[in-house]
Amino acid sequence: MALSGVRADGMTRLMSPGSGNVLSLHEVSKAFGDRVVLDEVTLGIDAGDKIGLIGPNGTGKSTLLKIIMG
Repeated sequence: MALSGVRADGMTRLMSPGSGNVLSLHEVSKAFGDRVVLDEVTLGIDAGDKIGLIGPNGTGKSTLLKIIMG
């Protein structure tokens, strides 16, 4: 699954790992028992990007940040 992002100029772009990323994730998955909260997440963040994570409770936002932080 690739995530899309909205740039400051309002244009949507596909975020995927590649050169120039300060953070790249490729097909990250996480489950708690039978509950899958992250399913093959692919994400690339470039220097200067501003991002936000939004979603209902229990959908993996904090889990994703914990994985990124190690």
